Amino acid sequence: VIGYKRHALNHINYASKTFGFENIKIYHPYKKIKGLTNQFEGLLNCDCIIISSPTNTHLFYIKKLISRDYKGYIYLEKPGFSSIAESFELEKLQLENNLNITIGYHYPYENKIKRILEILNEKNIGELISLDIEIAKGISYSKWFKDDWRNKDKLAIAHTVLSHAISIFYFLTNSNDEKEIKTKVFYNDKNNTFDNSLAISSDKKPLFRAIASWGSPLIDDKIEIITTNSLISLENNKLTVRSPRETFNSKGLFSTPTLSLSEKFQTQGIGPSLKYFFEACNKKSIFNKKVFKQSLLIGRLCFSSDIVY
Repeated sequence: VIGYKRHALNHINYASKTFGFENIKIYHPYKKIKGLTNQFEGLLNCDCIIISSPTNTHLFYIKKLISRDYKGYIYLEKPGFSSIAESFELEKLQLENNLNITIGYHYPYENKIKRILEILNEKNIGELISLDIEIAKGISYSKWFKDDWRNKDKLAIAHTVLSHAISIFYFLTNSNDEKEIKTKVFYNDKNNTFDNSLAISSDKKPLFRAIASWGSPLIDDKIEIITTNSLISLENNKLTVRSPRETFNSKGLFSTPTLSLSEKFQTQGIGPSLKYFFEACNKKSIFNKKVFKQSLLIGRLCFSSDIVY
């Protein structure tokens, strides 16, 4: 693991539980901390490497691994690059050097999201009309936020939170790259932060809207889906389906469909995505070009967000 705190610590903890702490290496270029190594060459015999250092160092480490002819599997903490220009450079490096890179969008690996995909694929569920996603945590009003890195980067709310919502959309719709999605980041003049973002599409079905916020009360991964024959909802880890479309009240008028499914889930975080990555490494799975290109596109959408004051 390249990196040792924040997201890197989560990666270290999961890898330690999976392989044992003695079987992983934690790298930092100069920090002298027990359990860390400053020897980059020592990473080259690892089967896989997780790059979870600051985002603006990711391309540097990719190039360094290429220069050492590293052939193992690479997991890049999202977004994987710090600008649109870097995203195209990363794409070029992957193609030229046949790198097996996974960018860490973990939501599609969680059971609750995979279950929604199963439901959408059922024959009687109907055609997908629209998909709304909301993810929020009210951290921008905390005292520490003003000096935090999230507040220093105007687009941080987009590429750290909104990006997850877009990744869920691509997964659930098996979308191609042709759908036009507009992204925006909004300035909050009450606390002088850029803490709300929006993604929206209207060019073709399904319609898509996503809101990510650091300035509202907690919204724990709320998803609302409308199809031609059902209403699908995920909120507070409770998944419900109301179906079929043609339900009537005592007066013969259309009424809200009855509850046909209700299931409870637990938030799994990065665990399932790392498990999948480690299994792919162990099995020497073929590089998933489609998922990599989608991950690049997600980051580009977020870094191209219009800023609204």
